[in-house]
Amino acid sequence: GADIVTHSTTKYMDGHAMAVGGAIVDSGNFDWTAHADRFPGLTTPDESYHGITYTEKFGKMAYITKATAQLMRDLGSIQSPQNAFLLNVGLETLHLRVARHCQNALAVANFLNSHPKVAWVRYCGLPGDKYHAMAQKYLPDGSCGVLSFGGKGARADAARYARRRCAYLCAPSGKPYPSSTFRRATRRSRCCPRLDSSVGRYRRPRRHYRRPQPSARQTLVFIYIKNCTADGR
Repeated sequence: GADIVTHSTTKYMDGHAMAVGGAIVDSGNFDWTAHADRFPGLTTPDESYHGITYTEKFGKMAYITKATAQLMRDLGSIQSPQNAFLLNVGLETLHLRVARHCQNALAVANFLNSHPKVAWVRYCGLPGDKYHAMAQKYLPDGSCGVLSFGGKGARADAARYARRRCAYLCAPSGKPYPSSTFRRATRRSRCCPRLDSSVGRYRRPRRHYRRPQPSARQTLVFIYIKNCTADGR
């Protein structure tokens, strides 16, 4: 397996698009001293930190200690208390959300796989996919909520489909982003009214505050299967 794994907590872990962040998971199993010439920052004295050598001082904790000490000190790479709280809120429902993402993606993949206008579908959860066996071995409880597919026809046909289905193309994976973070492509002048109404775009009244409607990516978690299969015909 991997010795070091990095995560973007902004995606599935957060789940509410409220905090940007990342995480490093270090197994401590990589032998830095065996490749000392390639990692002098860990295997030679660090004059900016009292002249210590991380591999000698911290052993298996060498990498993560250096990352924590130097990145926080020099770059300020640390979450604020508020962001840490928001991330923890998202983590409490991670096991529920990811399971639904996987179910939704598999349902859409099966639908697309049998659609006469679709040339190919790439999703490791499909039995016919070339990575299906590996997915069953390493990801038995589900892979992810992302898939790709290609339609039959010319480039003009793909462009026509994108214009008609821009609400779905602009809001992948059911990620709930507020409308203010949407790309320019989701503005009223470049997308359909259906998307404009679903992303929760609103104007604050002069006297009274009106709660915004659910964003497109948040709504997508609930309507994606129905619309992609029913409207996709």
